[in-house]
Amino acid sequence: MQPINLSGVIITFWLDGCSLSIILKEVFMIHEAFCHGQPINLEQTATYHNYIAWLQQQDIAKAEIFWKEQLKDFTTTTPIRLGKFPIHF
Repeated sequence: MQPINLSGVIITFWLDGCSLSIILKEVFMIHEAFCHGQPINLEQTATYHNYIAWLQQQDIAKAEIFWKEQLKDFTTTTPIRLGKFPIHF
C-alpha cells in the first residue's frame, strides 16, 4: 500500500464542539489503524435524531437561567473575523 501524502492540504470546516471532537477522535483512530496495518473499527456514535430527542426533553426555562448566569458578565458581542473584516452578531 502506498502512503498518502497530504502535506500542504488545508481543510476548512465549521463544526460544533461535539461534532468536532467525534470527527477528530475518528481521524486519529483511522490514522492509528492505518499506521499499524490494522482494520478500522470505529465506535458507533449517537445519531442526530437521538440528540434532537434528548434536546426536546430538556427544560428550556432551566437552560435559560443557566446560560443567563454563565453569560452575565459579557457586556459586548464577540467579533468573528472572516478575512479582514470582523462581523458582530
